[in-house]
Amino acid sequence: MKIHILLRYAWYWFVEWFSRLLWLRSGLSGQVFMRCEGRTALITGGTRGIGFETAKKLLSFGMNVIIGSDSSSAESEKCLQLLRSLYPKSKVEIWYVDLSSMDSVKEFAEKYLRSGLPLHILINNAGIMFAPYKITEDGLESHMAINYFSHCLLTKLLLPCIKQSGNPKCKARIINVSSCLHFISQIDFNDLNSIHSYCPHHSYNQSKLCQVCLRMP
Repeated sequence: MKIHILLRYAWYWFVEWFSRLLWLRSGLSGQVFMRCEGRTALITGGTRGIGFETAKKLLSFGMNVIIGSDSSSAESEKCLQLLRSLYPKSKVEIWYVDLSSMDSVKEFAEKYLRSGLPLHILINNAGIMFAPYKITEDGLESHMAINYFSHCLLTKLLLPCIKQSGNPKCKARIINVSSCLHFISQIDFNDLNSIHSYCPHHSYNQSKLCQVCLRMP
């Protein structure tokens, strides 16, 4: 890797962690924010890691939360029982979705639209990192399929519901969970599936850059 790329990465790493330190010292991390009863959030990959902690925070605000996950039935049930015991006054459900399959994403979106639920916050969080090379059933490299294309499709399908749920006083939101590694990446439009040369780090970084560039009309 070229030295200027390493220096740029080191700089952004420093900025990110310095910002986190300032946030903690500001006291805002412990601030009580407004309640959000009656509002609904959808988060992918919410049974573990960042997604799980985000789901907990949303439930603590009084929001209803739908989690999209491909976790096993046992793991999902364990997570569901824990969240319901911590926040009994908020509603939480876990729905199955396989983000490596565009058909599964479509079925998931259709299920949400049929439910009649509003959608005030969509959090595209789930993803894989530095995985072995794999081409999905749709002919896509797995990092690009799971981290980017699946969330792009999900956002597109749910966009009418998101627009309808927001209003001028309380707008709906779409949040893409990316990474500071997108700063040192570039998109290889001639080989998005990394057929000619595969590097898990490049594929992950590229998918995160695509998330940052995601725009909807």
